[in-house]
Amino acid sequence: MGWDDIFECKIIRPTASYRRGEFANPEFFLLHDAGENETDIIDRVYPFIDPRVTVISLRGPLALGNGKYAWFDPQADDQALPSLPVVNLYERLYDFMMTGAFTGRAIDSHNWLYAEGQAGILAIYNYWTDNFSADTIVTVGTRFPKSLRQPLGSPRLYKYAKLYMAHGTDDSVVPVEEAREVRNWLLSTQPDIGYSEYQMGHQPTYECLVAVRKWLEPFTPWRNRWAMNVETA
Repeated sequence: MGWDDIFECKIIRPTASYRRGEFANPEFFLLHDAGENETDIIDRVYPFIDPRVTVISLRGPLALGNGKYAWFDPQADDQALPSLPVVNLYERLYDFMMTGAFTGRAIDSHNWLYAEGQAGILAIYNYWTDNFSADTIVTVGTRFPKSLRQPLGSPRLYKYAKLYMAHGTDDSVVPVEEAREVRNWLLSTQPDIGYSEYQMGHQPTYECLVAVRKWLEPFTPWRNRWAMNVETA
C-alpha cells in the first residue's frame, strides 16, 4: 500500500485494474470522526473498499493533540454551530472533491463519500445542497443538528446523490433516537434515502461495513460486481 501526503490527506491508489474506457477513475472519500485521524478510518474501512477505487482520506483541520483531529470544536453547543466554520468546511470539501488535479482524474469521475460521527454533519450538508460533488453518500453514527437546518432552506424534490445512513442501537455518543429523528426529517422530502440500524456502538462493525458495501454495489460503474479485500458470506 503506497501512501502520499497531499493536502492533509492520505491517498491509496488502486491496487487492481479496471477495463479502460468504461469510466473515469472513481474516488472514495473518507472523513473520520472527531478524536481520530485520517489513518484511523482507513484501517477500519479500507478492507471493504473495491481495490479499483482511489481512496482519499481527509484529515480534520482542528488539532486536538496526540495526533487526533476534528472538523470543528466537538464541545460546541448546537446553537453555536451556524457560527462555526461548518459552511466554510463544507465549501472547502466541495472544492477539494471537485478539483481532482492531485489524482489526475477526469471531471466526470464517480465520487463516493463516507463519513463517520462528526464528519457526517458535513456529509448530510453535502447531500442536502445536492451540489454534484458526490454520487453516493454514506454516514455512520452521525446526527444533523436542528440549528443547521433552517439556513439550508427547502431541498430539491429529486436529488442527484444517494444517501445511506447506518447507526448503532448501542451508540452512547450519538443516541439512536437522534439518528431516527434525522432520518424522519430527511424522509419527509426524500423518500428514497437508505437507513439501517445495527447492534453496535459508535463505530461500525463488520456487519455494518458489509451492508454498506452491498448498498453501494448497485451504484458502481463497473459491469462486473464490486470487489473487496476481505471475504464475506
